[in-house]
Amino acid sequence: MSLVVLCLVAPAALLLLAYSVHTAVVRLRGRWGLGTASRGDDVVARRLSAAVGWPAAEHVMSVARAHGIRPATMADWQSRIGSDALAVAVAAGASEEQLRAHLQGHETLDPWSMALTAELNGYSALLSR
Repeated sequence: MSLVVLCLVAPAALLLLAYSVHTAVVRLRGRWGLGTASRGDDVVARRLSAAVGWPAAEHVMSVARAHGIRPATMADWQSRIGSDALAVAVAAGASEEQLRAHLQGHETLDPWSMALTAELNGYSALLSR
């Protein structure tokens, strides 16, 4: 009888423990800012930092996350157009939709106005660090 009870209670206790640990880890990650970057973010950030330096790359990545720009879109831009152009476009405030439309050829983003807007947003100051 006690073996049957043990076989029924032990899995439930293990599930409860696993859920509690998972919940605690998720809560701590959110509090410490961990887990907000994906592997794609890491790859894009490394490419950006090689092109524009770490302070500017860090700024561009935070702006991209705030505007909901996916790492896949940024990686496409880096491959097709370049990391410098991606940094300027994101710093200028381009949205995910604008970046995708430019890649698909539906919309052309003016590089001069993008550079001016990025500079007004403080991007050039990050390059000089």
